Amino acid sequence: MFAKPQQQQLDEDASCAVSSSAPAGKAQLCDGAHSAESPPVIDVGPLFTDDQPEQRLETIRAIGKACVEWGFFQVVNHSVDRDLMQRTRDEMKRFFHLPSEAKQRVKRTENNSRGFADDELTKQKRDWKEIFDFGHVYRKDLDEDDPANAGMDGRNQWPDHSPTFKATMKEYYEANAKFAQVLMDALSESLGVDKKFFREAFANHTSFARLNYYPKLPSAEQKQAALGISRHTDAGGLTVLWQDGPGLQVYSGTKEDFKDGKWVDVSPLSENAFTINIGDMVHVWTGGKCMAPEHRVIANYEKERFSIPFFYNPSYDVIMQPLPGLVGGKQKYRPFTWGEFRRARFAGDYADLGKETQIEDWEIVATPQT
Repeated sequence: MFAKPQQQQLDEDASCAVSSSAPAGKAQLCDGAHSAESPPVIDVGPLFTDDQPEQRLETIRAIGKACVEWGFFQVVNHSVDRDLMQRTRDEMKRFFHLPSEAKQRVKRTENNSRGFADDELTKQKRDWKEIFDFGHVYRKDLDEDDPANAGMDGRNQWPDHSPTFKATMKEYYEANAKFAQVLMDALSESLGVDKKFFREAFANHTSFARLNYYPKLPSAEQKQAALGISRHTDAGGLTVLWQDGPGLQVYSGTKEDFKDGKWVDVSPLSENAFTINIGDMVHVWTGGKCMAPEHRVIANYEKERFSIPFFYNPSYDVIMQPLPGLVGGKQKYRPFTWGEFRRARFAGDYADLGKETQIEDWEIVATPQT
């Protein structure tokens, strides 16, 4: 069991700190923060203590409900240290404000998804952003530059402009991985699934974190047409996102192609709140019960924007298929491994292959009756 978040951390999220005063048995939702029109805000403080069993159960139920109804929710009173979050934000801003040639020295390539990029594609459209990706180290007993650490996603590349950049990013990565697993445990409980399943699926997790920088648009005229990131679903298991302001939107229906919903703004509730969304792999595991939501980022001509998503991804060799007991009738997707899907998805991020890999590519197409 993780330690309960420190009191000063609870106070920082005081605009939604209901865990200390909510009556036992009441859902841990912030007053006025949840409606049918927007994703909920959930106080996850009870997940980190043993002395609020009823509130913990209600928090788990709220998480499960949010995953089914939206696949999107915000959380406060989480376990990631606030000082670490601030240090990570400071390091991120210093990196992106470096001269271009300094960032280009750690530019990612077709064979290495880790490092800096300013030319990523989403839906075959170039994003209005710069990124820096870093992730899992396969052999921690070896140097990160060792060939044995060049896995499917490549290897980490670290800039040399700051003596604390690498250590801070790795500390932030580990803190998010621990928190993400707590959320997966809560989801498994809400679904009635043995926690052992998700813990084994993520035992050798292949997660990565991304620093995002969205420069200001050159002019107001471009505002309506420009997207920081085009609409998409996240490929992996679960995403833990920090964002510094407005711009993120989630689609309230299934997908925009079906015209069954609308785009809803998801602005951060507070400086240290996280936005959580589930990815395609949870969608498959739950047989579509939990829908991976389409989301996008609107570009801004008035101010720059920063965010840090942590993508919690399973082991490469995990076979993706619906969990027994969660699916009735015929299976919707043919089995595949996470590594297979990840490889195809990254290829489309790096180059325009004509069509971005989607989970629908693994759907089992029914044979017409003759």
